[in-house]
Amino acid sequence: MIVLAQSKSLPALVAKYSFISSYWQFRSYKAQFLPSLNLGAQLGQYNRSIVALQDAETGETNYVQNDNMNNSLSLSIDQNIPFTGGTISLNTYLNRFDQFSPYGDLTYNSNPVNITYYQPIFQYNRLKWEKKTEPKRYEMSKRTYLENMEGIAVSATTYFFNVLRTQKSLEMARSRFESTQQLYAIAQERFNIGTYTKDELLQMELQVLNADIAVASAEVELRQAMLSLRSYLGMDDATEITLVTPSHFSDIVINEEDAVTRSLHNTSFSLDNEISLIEAEAAIAQAKADRGFSAVLTAQFGLTQTGDDIATSYRNPIDQEIVGLSLSVPIVDWGLGKGRVQMAKTQQEIILTQIEQEIIERRQDI
Repeated sequence: MIVLAQSKSLPALVAKYSFISSYWQFRSYKAQFLPSLNLGAQLGQYNRSIVALQDAETGETNYVQNDNMNNSLSLSIDQNIPFTGGTISLNTYLNRFDQFSPYGDLTYNSNPVNITYYQPIFQYNRLKWEKKTEPKRYEMSKRTYLENMEGIAVSATTYFFNVLRTQKSLEMARSRFESTQQLYAIAQERFNIGTYTKDELLQMELQVLNADIAVASAEVELRQAMLSLRSYLGMDDATEITLVTPSHFSDIVINEEDAVTRSLHNTSFSLDNEISLIEAEAAIAQAKADRGFSAVLTAQFGLTQTGDDIATSYRNPIDQEIVGLSLSVPIVDWGLGKGRVQMAKTQQEIILTQIEQEIIERRQDI
């Protein structure tokens, strides 16, 4: 019964697919630390419009018809750096620009090799915190799956013994009914010979009726218990089930403190608490990063060239370097950043208090 329930019941399928979902979520998390190969394209970017052109010497503005098409291809290898939160990319790029009017021209622009590094400074590092939580979250999903399987075993056992109990109750009710019928037959014979009163015979008849009602009630209870069992196992109503009464039970000796220790450390309960604490710390770190000085460093080095055809655009490329630092410095925020940090710290204290209370209650439950 337990094997059937853990393989075919609806709760077992839900537990299975929930774990599969957690597995792919963990795979997606790990994929962030592997290099990714990306292909980008902008094809058929056609532009036919009237644009304003200003003469650099006279300042006179003339409106001319613009007719061009832009096509480009890029291929890049991107790698996240969890320790710093930065990203490094190696890419190659080719662009074709067709100018149809007011004059005809064709230009190719290539970047055979280009290395780009993007580094946030004093900002929240999402990958750093995910590296702490995601392995624990995946381990918790494993333990949750095992706990769900054990819960299904408990439920299946409950349904099993509920049917077994109602079967025995029906057997006992039928046996009592047969015994009462026999006593009623004897009472009728004694009434016929005058050793039994009419009231005593009616009392015995009432016992027969009550025993018959008890049999009907036991049959209904058995049908309901069997229906619940079939429903839990995902079987149709036509499926015949015969239960075998267990004949052997294992002796299990559990020390109270050992049970408490195992419950606090080997189940998903402990990992759930650890994840909550780490997420509270991450929220504080994010609040602090968002309120203060932040910067982004961008560095790029590569080769580039232009030409009238593809071969020319790759011949004798020249180097190009781009370095930039963007800053964000809040001057007056009227305590907004400080308030968010205090809110995150308060939430951490709430979580600590809740975890302490949950540990106490779990000990009591065990």
